[in-house]
Amino acid sequence: MQLRRSHLRDPKILRALQYFEAVARHGSVKLAAEEFGVSASAVSHQLRDLSQYLGEEIVLREGRGIALTDTGRRIHVEMAAVLKSMDTVIDSVIG
Repeated sequence: MQLRRSHLRDPKILRALQYFEAVARHGSVKLAAEEFGVSASAVSHQLRDLSQYLGEEIVLREGRGIALTDTGRRIHVEMAAVLKSMDTVIDSVIG
């Protein structure tokens, strides 16, 4: 029996998902970059890498802003729930 490799064992994927969630939440690469203290270019590279990893487009450029594709919206809903759950767990341990 072959064990399935977890995608989240790769820290690059986890970081890309965190950046993507922030972009989706803010509707802005620039604001997501400010949240993480990195350049907008770094966030854009993470979005590109995540799209390539998934084999699907997740964001579309719209003028100076971005829009989520259907796949992007699905991932955002799920990632927002996962990150909220992680925050709840950490708060329960710290609090």
